[in-house]
Amino acid sequence: MEGDERTVYCRVAHPSPDVLIYDLGRPDWSYVLAIPGHWEVRFDRCPVEFERSDGMRPQDIPERGGLINQAYQYWNTDEAGYMHLAGWLLGAFRGEAPIPILKISGSHGTAKSSLTRTLCSLIDPREPEMVSLTRDVRDLVASVANRYAVGINNTSRLSQDASDTLCRLASGEGVVSRQLHTNLGEVVTGRQNALVVNGIAFDAAADATSRMIEIELQRIPDEARVTEADFWKRFAADKPEILGALFDAVVIGLQRQDEVHIPAPPRLADHVTWVEACAPALGWEEGQYLALYAKAREQSAKDALEADAVAVAIRNLILGDPDADNDAWRSGCDTWNGSATRLLEELSQRVRGGGDAKLREAFLKSRAWPANAAALGKRIMRCIPLLYDAAINIEKAHSGVTTWTISRREP
Repeated sequence: MEGDERTVYCRVAHPSPDVLIYDLGRPDWSYVLAIPGHWEVRFDRCPVEFERSDGMRPQDIPERGGLINQAYQYWNTDEAGYMHLAGWLLGAFRGEAPIPILKISGSHGTAKSSLTRTLCSLIDPREPEMVSLTRDVRDLVASVANRYAVGINNTSRLSQDASDTLCRLASGEGVVSRQLHTNLGEVVTGRQNALVVNGIAFDAAADATSRMIEIELQRIPDEARVTEADFWKRFAADKPEILGALFDAVVIGLQRQDEVHIPAPPRLADHVTWVEACAPALGWEEGQYLALYAKAREQSAKDALEADAVAVAIRNLILGDPDADNDAWRSGCDTWNGSATRLLEELSQRVRGGGDAKLREAFLKSRAWPANAAALGKRIMRCIPLLYDAAINIEKAHSGVTTWTISRREP
């Protein structure tokens, strides 16, 4: 216990701000050393310690001369989607600041799983290549404990607990779970994970949504489909040059990271700053990724608000509901002040105010709607960021009785 204490990394190490070391996971313990303006594959003693687990697979040796565009033929998305995917990969290679959670959605036949596999293969090839999200969060923690890049396949629902866990894994806050078949043993993960979650259609809690980059895939026409064998054969042939192109961008990012400054930085500003620093190597114009990211965040915030029944009801209370039968409800009230009990009564009354009465009453009794004032208070706290993006301020005051003040804000 009196020896040297060393940090142990998984796949990606940043021993100093301008040095990146990537473990290739090969039997000879070769690694990639990246410094500002230069990268190379080394076979000597690695200056940092890496851990390896049974499921880790060796990475291809990166080769120079390739372009990140070579990966585009394997990604079933549009130009904006390509930029998001390349940006996510670069964020994963940085492995230092919080990494956005990549959300991939689409109907059957859109190659969600294949896309997830290619991304994880470029960062952290593993066996099995992807994991499943179960109801028990402990299983998720155990699944990612020895991984860096994690592909979560065929997700149909993200519960509040699962959303919170994914946020902690992406930010490196650390997650502790009891080890199975023991009373006192623990499974602990304290590193950041590069997370990809795919599914046909699923929602996440507001905090997780604010950390996500969402890409929606379109169905592939039958005439454009290829066999799995052909797809992976071609990807394996291009993979070394795609990796080399990613490291070309990484060394430019290391060179420029102190020169890039973003005014009014968004959520996950470190990630955006890093990708902007790497952008010249990808042929992107200055500010192009920032604009794309801001647009995606705006759309994501709108989608998250529409998925939260309480947030929608409060928005309609303040800004007005164009579909309401009551003239006063259509125009909104601009400012509201009162207790959570009174607020729940008013919001419930508005929900009952139109459409099929039986359906409305059934909705008010469902889990989507808070059962009491205490539950409403908790839901409001979670949707404050969503409502702020919709130009609504919420303040909570304690003076014997908890009072909420909700008001319209100039955007």
